[in-house]
Formats: sequence, C-alpha cells, structure tokens
Amino acid sequence: AFRTATGRGGATQTRSDAAEVLAQADVRAVLGLMLDLWGYSMLEVGTFHADPHPGNVLLQEGGRIGLLDYGQMKTLPPEVQKKVAELIMAVANKDKSAMIDSVQSLGFEMEAEAEDDATPTPAVSCAMSSETRQAPEVEFAESIFGGTVPTVKERLRVIRSIREAPSEMFFVIRVAVILRGVGFGLGHRVHLANSWKKYAKAHLDWCQREAAQEAADAADRAGSEAPSAAEEDKT
Repeated sequence: AFRTATGRGGATQTRSDAAEVLAQADVRAVLGLMLDLWGYSMLEVGTFHADPHPGNVLLQEGGRIGLLDYGQMKTLPPEVQKKVAELIMAVANKDKSAMIDSVQSLGFEMEAEAEDDATPTPAVSCAMSSETRQAPEVEFAESIFGGTVPTVKERLRVIRSIREAPSEMFFVIRVAVILRGVGFGLGHRVHLANSWKKYAKAHLDWCQREAAQEAADAADRAGSEAPSAAEEDKT
C-alpha cells in the first residue's frame, strides 16, 4: 500500500506526519485490504475486531495493516454467521425477496412507516409518486451493506421501521457502518456486499459441504446399527 517509507527515526508521529503518510499511501489499496480483512474474519472465521475506526488501524510499510485495541471483539454463533453470509449474498445479487427472508431470519422485526394522512400539495404528491418505497427489510439491508448513500429522511425511516433487533447483530452493523464511513471519508463509496461476496460464498459452500458430510456420516451410522438380514432370520 505504501510507495515510500514513512518512518522518522522512531519518533511519535504528529498530525502533519499522519497527513504525509496518507498522502503517500495508495488509499484504494489500503481500503481494499481493510474490507478484505473484515470480510474474511467476519464471514469465514466468525471472530472479528469490532472497532475498526481509523485510530485502531496502523498503516505499515510493505502494504501491511496492523490492528490496535482488541477491547471489542465479537464471535458470531455459527447459525448467525451463516445467516449474515446469506444476507450479504442477497444484497450483492440484488435479490430483494432473499433480503427480506434473511433480515427476518436473523431476528429483526420491521414495520413499514405509515404514510402521512395529511393531503400533500401537488408538488409533494408528484415527488412522492416518483419515490419507490421498498420493503423496510430491503431498505435496511441496502443501507447497511449496499453501495447507496441514504438521505437523512431514508435513514430515519429505516431506524423508525425497526421494532426489534437481535443483539448478535450489533457489532456486525457497527463494523459495517464504520467501514463505509471510513471509505466515504477517504473519497470512496464502499459496497460491502460486493466486497464481501466472495467470503460469504466461501462460507456458505463450506456449510453445504459440512451438511453433506454430516448426512453421509449419519447414513453410515444408521447402516452399521441396522441388523443384517441373517440376524433378522435368526430372530
């Protein structure tokens, strides 16, 4: 990620030093490495650093990233890890039906915001008719893991639509929002689902292989425990 060395005799970096480091860094490469790091650790490993703000990310020579302050860590239960991977795939594939199913299966309870009963003015009515209102689960999934930048109105609508949220998802959402914010601050729009799709698919493929192996093992055990035809004749 770095084009030049940034050390200054081991002295503590000042704000001007940090600005120089950032100016010399390949920002897109650094951001891509951060997204890969969290996508892999969250979706394939299942345990991840849950506080990825810039103060906890140390840029090093040779394109490496160091993480500081592991005070906030999260290990996802296997079933939640699988459901998060399914949600990432749904957003990446723009599958709205799958987004709704995934959000609900994770334990979110959402309710669409009621329309305002007041009669709108002609201008407002025209604007409303051109606005495509989506299911709250879709708006939520895309606002967190998609590449769109919701307006303040859209953000508030998503927040108000949440009736119940699973505690297991708190750090997942926290990481997603912070990473998107870091990208925005560096001048890049982050689409987490697209960046993490390969890790989500890898984990779902692994889950499928594990399920197939468990089924095969169960069939073998059942076969070994079943009495043979000769034994049945004796009885």
